[in-house]
Amino acid sequence: MFGRNLTEKKLIDSANHVMSELSVRLAHRIRDFQKLPYICGTNPYMGKVYQMYWNSFDDFRNFKKIETLEDNVNWCNLMTRNIKEHSQTIPLLGMGVSECVDIVDPELIDSFMNRMLMTRISRRTLVEQHVLLSETFYNSLENLKNISESAQNPVDLRNLLSDSLKSPKHMNRHQSAGKRAQIVGKVDTQCNVANLILDIGMKLSSIFEDAYDLVPLTSPTIIINCPENVQLMCVTDHIEYILFELLKNSIKATIQSSIKVSGLKNSSDLNNLDFSPIHVTVFQSKTHVTIRISDRGGGIDDKIYKQLWNYCSSYKAQFLTNFHRIKEMQAKTNEYTGVSPLVSLGFGLPMARVFANYWGGEINLVSLPGYGVDTYVKLPRLGNVAENLTIED
Repeated sequence: MFGRNLTEKKLIDSANHVMSELSVRLAHRIRDFQKLPYICGTNPYMGKVYQMYWNSFDDFRNFKKIETLEDNVNWCNLMTRNIKEHSQTIPLLGMGVSECVDIVDPELIDSFMNRMLMTRISRRTLVEQHVLLSETFYNSLENLKNISESAQNPVDLRNLLSDSLKSPKHMNRHQSAGKRAQIVGKVDTQCNVANLILDIGMKLSSIFEDAYDLVPLTSPTIIINCPENVQLMCVTDHIEYILFELLKNSIKATIQSSIKVSGLKNSSDLNNLDFSPIHVTVFQSKTHVTIRISDRGGGIDDKIYKQLWNYCSSYKAQFLTNFHRIKEMQAKTNEYTGVSPLVSLGFGLPMARVFANYWGGEINLVSLPGYGVDTYVKLPRLGNVAENLTIED
């Protein structure tokens, strides 16, 4: 796997490859903006995203070819600044789409959004992986010594790299040697699926107990049926986002369905309800892992079911306006700190499916109206599937 045995040549080759890819992928999305109906181009939110993309494209294509490790530090810092600036992209697109619901063909917007989000994931993955591999390389004292001796103005290159992309999950120096060995940049080569689901479940339980003022440990129980040795080679952040969104929907539906059936009007009485458990079952084959999430949250009305995967529809319009309350969004689970899970944005399910599709996976949802929902997530487990950009033009 690339990144396990880094050399200076490999790192610099990686930097130039990332530079080329970022410019090409941004150029495709700029062209997508230019092909939208004129009315979309006049929307201030869409216009701001277009200008951000154009500025980034200009910065990347004008950056000189990377030839030294110091060039790579400057390149990493440019990319991390760019990533931080683009944290506004999803809220801006959400607000732009909300204002185009009644004037643009929904299928056109859905196609545009899928391409925008797919390429956004691919760009961030390239950037974050390269920055973290660079951090690993520069943390070698021998490499730092060699750089300092050759530099006219010796500096500690470790301190030049931006902190914006460093993740304690990946860069924790107090991890065991075995744990560090299984992390390559952003990729966890042995991600334990049962532990990941358990961590997400605990996080969501706490979030919903705060939102509904429930006594601790009284939110819907998540029952996990998963062999201990089921592992994935994956970017943990991405799989975490998918499962977080799906479990969040199941917990929310279970609580709201229980309130509706019981006829409760006082939220303080919620602690007396006996919520139906949510069952998570994990299956493993030689090449894939399939995760089934089953709830008894009342299912989904047929009219709503048909619009679940859309970004722009009459049903989603009521949620898209909530993007006005969010300044930044990077599609990471830690962004839900301080944000009520009761606030729907309308992008959760389609974005989760884009994440799954990017890695060659899929999400399918089966609803039994009046009873509950079964959601199936199928993901390749060996890490040998190239990024899926089939929706690119």
